[in-house]
Amino acid sequence: MLILQSKPHDSKIKMQKSKFNHGFTLIELIVVFSVIAILSIMGIVAFVAYSRTQTLNAGVLDVVTMLNLARSRALSQVKPDNCEATSLPLNGYEFIILNNTTYRVSANCGVDQQFTIETKQLPRGVTFSDSSLGGSVLFYVISGGVNDSLTITINESGSPKKDIIVDSIGSISAKNFEE
Repeated sequence: MLILQSKPHDSKIKMQKSKFNHGFTLIELIVVFSVIAILSIMGIVAFVAYSRTQTLNAGVLDVVTMLNLARSRALSQVKPDNCEATSLPLNGYEFIILNNTTYRVSANCGVDQQFTIETKQLPRGVTFSDSSLGGSVLFYVISGGVNDSLTITINESGSPKKDIIVDSIGSISAKNFEE
């Protein structure tokens, strides 16, 4: 039978060594926190880009909805109370871009009578392009056709442009658009 005896000073050395083996070095901690910081920054950048794209898509959907409102009212021949009161004939419904963020749908009654149905603004940070400013399209009663085709370009900084096209027969489509 073999019995090993240790000296008292050997156990103190072993205890001191084991105290230092339980933690991480400063270099290891710096590397781990640096990797976490880089991954967090990449995640934040991706989230901001996604958020901007979704804001732009919401603006496009709002404009398409207003165009469809004008078209459907023209097809259904809904005559607003203002036209009824003046006994003017309803020519159609017009979608008008007022400035770089505001647009509206108006009933076009008589020669130069317009009665606002609804006015809206694009979401914050989203604008109509300069080429779209002042653009308008009139959806005629019964046919739903339009006076002229229109391309509306909507921008949001940091996102690709989106186009909304109203063709000569009144069909509405969004290009460069992902839901």
